[in-house]
Amino acid sequence: MEAKDAKAAMSDDEFLRLLDLVRQNDEQATLALIRFFEPEMKRISRFIRMPQEDAVQSMTAELLAFFKEGQEAP
Repeated sequence: MEAKDAKAAMSDDEFLRLLDLVRQNDEQATLALIRFFEPEMKRISRFIRMPQEDAVQSMTAELLAFFKEGQEAP
């Protein structure tokens, strides 16, 4: 179980680096962040009353919009 969690982990520095690249429209960074969150989005989609593919697509679009907003934490 721990190996699975460790493989999916990402350091804060790596996440922030990828986030900065996403805001610069870097396609590889965007795909990396989507892949990072995809397992969780698939798990959550089981509780949404729509086809899983549609739910994941909707969550992905919202996640990318959130990343690109570039709001700073207070």
